[in-house]
Amino acid sequence: MRIRIVAGLVAALAGVVTFTASPASAGASSGAQGAHCVVNLDTGKVACDDTEQQARQLADVGVLAVNAVKLYDRKNFDPDAGTFTITTTRSCTSAYEHEYSYNMAGGAWNNRASSVETFNSCDVKLYDAAGPPSDPNLTGGSTWIDRAADLSAIGGGWNNRASSLRIS
Repeated sequence: MRIRIVAGLVAALAGVVTFTASPASAGASSGAQGAHCVVNLDTGKVACDDTEQQARQLADVGVLAVNAVKLYDRKNFDPDAGTFTITTTRSCTSAYEHEYSYNMAGGAWNNRASSVETFNSCDVKLYDAAGPPSDPNLTGGSTWIDRAADLSAIGGGWNNRASSLRIS
């Protein structure tokens, strides 16, 4: 397993692959501000722009990268108010091993997601707190989510509540 911690720079460590962004970069843009934000887990780059395609280019998302998670500002996967897409070139595993984590606290997407879908065998777990917190037994946060058109219907209600997440 590998651990990746990103706080401006990428550092490779032995263990599980993990990604953490500083709150300042969690919703910051390397280009023009826009409704669509993209995180490149491989480089740690975050970009927002008027279209997802432009944000992907600004975040230097390569041709081998795939979407892992996409958050939507509106219910029913409606992209009109904005999207937050997390990309990677690595696959997720079927076991809930927390391959990646992402902190949205302090950024434009803190407490903003109303629906979510995952791709490429990934699932997502949402957390209230900046972090996500240490959760070795997978007991904190929401349930593992593959796809949810209305986050208010998940657990105790997760609409506009997520400040951080884990991806497996």
